[in-house]
Amino acid sequence: MAEIFKQIQEQGTQFENSKGFWAEGFEHIRVLKVKSGRLVLGTDKGLRLDNEDALIFDTEHDAFAVIDGMGGYAKGEEAAKIVGEEILRGLSSKASPLDVQRNAWQSMRKAGDMHESGACYIAGQISGKELKVWYAGDARLLVYDDKGKVKYFSEPSSLEFAPSGRGPGRATENFVRLMNYDRILVASDGLWDNIKIEEAIEEIKGMKVEQALKRLTDMSMERMAGEASIHDRDIGFGNKDNLTILLYEILPVPLRGK
Repeated sequence: MAEIFKQIQEQGTQFENSKGFWAEGFEHIRVLKVKSGRLVLGTDKGLRLDNEDALIFDTEHDAFAVIDGMGGYAKGEEAAKIVGEEILRGLSSKASPLDVQRNAWQSMRKAGDMHESGACYIAGQISGKELKVWYAGDARLLVYDDKGKVKYFSEPSSLEFAPSGRGPGRATENFVRLMNYDRILVASDGLWDNIKIEEAIEEIKGMKVEQALKRLTDMSMERMAGEASIHDRDIGFGNKDNLTILLYEILPVPLRGK
């Protein structure tokens, strides 16, 4: 895994009034200069045959999301793409999370043969110093400060809340006050099923965002590849899932775009 991280764009890439949708591999990691700071993101199939995760960002609306197609269901990758597209549309039209999920459900129905398909997601949008978080299912978001203190961690909701071919489900919404140098960590089960919150923060506090992403990825992949102990299996460690991670660092105004 270390070799592919040599291709991280250390200098960053400027995207203005643009949107992105990634369902690629970690060789396509990006470090982006965005409205409120710096954003680094990457997604990979992990140790599974296919990647049913997806990442989106919208720099115009200072927003992002991690989407996780439901494992074990038909067309999880397609469901993740539909949910991601509806989130992007919803940001542009200022649609409510409920409308986004309803539109995703209708799109799945129109696609046909997606009755059992669905996708969990967690999305965030920054406005000034406030982060709006909305989500459905078990993808998770963590906010911590520059000292490593956890300020917010989303509690996973039932998978039945996620939009699917069976129904729109419903979203949970929260608001988090942000300060300079806070970091927002968003990830799918490939991370959270293999690393505890406290362990993750202890490992990456003080690191640059690209270094932190590398460390979390290496740890997750090592856990997936290793033989989990009975205790680890009981608490979910060793889950060989897709892996998607996004880190957003809030910077003071003079440092944004640097």
